[in-house]
Parts: sequence; C-alpha cells; structure tokens
Amino acid sequence: IVEEINIKSTLKSIKDELEKRQTATVSNFPNIFITVASIQNSEILRKVSYDMKDESKILSSIIKDGPNKGIHSIIQIDSMDSFGGKIFEDRLLPDFSQRVVTQMNSDNSRKLLGNERAMTLGDNRAYYFWDTKNKLVKFKPFEYPERGFFKSILNSIPNK
Repeated sequence: IVEEINIKSTLKSIKDELEKRQTATVSNFPNIFITVASIQNSEILRKVSYDMKDESKILSSIIKDGPNKGIHSIIQIDSMDSFGGKIFEDRLLPDFSQRVVTQMNSDNSRKLLGNERAMTLGDNRAYYFWDTKNKLVKFKPFEYPERGFFKSILNSIPNK
C-alpha cells in the first residue's frame, strides 16, 4: 500500500524496472501487480485542465508496455467520464484487455464491451470481458473489501 505522497516515486521505480526488463536478455522476472482502487479520488493522478500529470503519464506507459514484461495493472474507476475526462486519455482503454463492468449507459457499454449489454444489467450483476479472447461472462460481484483486509493479507505473506 502506497500513500499518495509516495505515488510518483513508486511509479518511477516501477517504470525503471520496466525499462530494465525491456533491455534485459533474460525474461524470467517475477510478475508485478499494480492495483489502484477508486483512482478517480486520487488528486495526484487527476488531469490539470486537459493535460495528464507526470504521474498519470508514467502509469499510462506502465499500463501500455508492462504486461509483455510481467508488470500488470488492475485499475478500478467509477465511470468512463472519470477515465477519459479526469485521469487518462480515452485511447488508453484498449490496453486494458480484461474488464469488469456493471450497469451503465449504452455509450459507455459500447466503449467497454463493444455492445450495449451492460445497459440492461440488474443490481448485483456484472460482466467480465476479455477482448483478446472475445470472452464475455456474466457474474455476481461482491462488495470491495475494506483497506484493512488487504493490509492483513499483505502482512501474512512471509518475506522472501
């Protein structure tokens, strides 16, 4: 868990790791997973006027180039308006090949799924979409755990 004041330095270190992996002759690096919950609430990642901040640019490059080098990003955001309007550029969306969506309007459903199916989802239903495999699965999501839950999980993992 990274405090907001340390986001830029953490992203820079992950970007440095990505650059190291891109030039390395070996490819058996351990996977790295970046998880950002409620990214729309992060002031440090929010655009200034229409320009992405340095932190968002670094994260965008990790999202785009990281998966081929074992660096994966899981981003939770409240709406497509927040995605393209407040944080990232809309053209970054295809770099998220796997998506989970809940009920939304037809325009956003078309952007995320390529169809309007998410428009008709009821309460406690979601779609898992994997665009590179053309896979769409309907499921029942559960409530997002509290922050303390993740701390307890992380603290239970032995240092290796």
